[in-house]
Amino acid sequence: HLEPMEQGRALRTLSAGSDVICIWSVVEEDAPLGSERDRLKRREARASAALDKLEQAGISGNDLVTALVERSRARRELGDDDGALADLNRARRVKASDAYRWRAREDLTTLLIEHGYYAGANKLIGELRDDGADESYSDWLTAQVHAAQGQAHVAWEILRRLERVTSSEG
Repeated sequence: HLEPMEQGRALRTLSAGSDVICIWSVVEEDAPLGSERDRLKRREARASAALDKLEQAGISGNDLVTALVERSRARRELGDDDGALADLNRARRVKASDAYRWRAREDLTTLLIEHGYYAGANKLIGELRDDGADESYSDWLTAQVHAAQGQAHVAWEILRRLERVTSSEG
């Protein structure tokens, strides 16, 4: 369950165009059989099965982070942001190699930005920077925070300086 980190802060509705740069789509609940929703449910089930096998075998590290991130992405596309949040919070705490930790933090940062948790997103961006992640991608995420807060000019100034942005996935 997503809750504001700052007391008294509430989620707010954003209007497309003037308030947001990115709009996430959610698959409709009543989509026909054989639909995109079915494909996403199968994707989530495969990731859950992989997680079960990894946990039963006592395997952690990069493999566990990969399965958690994959399931979080499927959950997010299905509209289960709370499930995605749980997976990503767990993934970012698993001891894994740099790129895998960064991937979990990057995905979690975008989820927090989407829901207006800017302090949490900024904290994660700081963790990415401290951990050696790509500075340009951290700047990109910082610009997303500013844009989501209605600070388009600040976001634009950050984006203008970027030449090559590389996420943890390349």
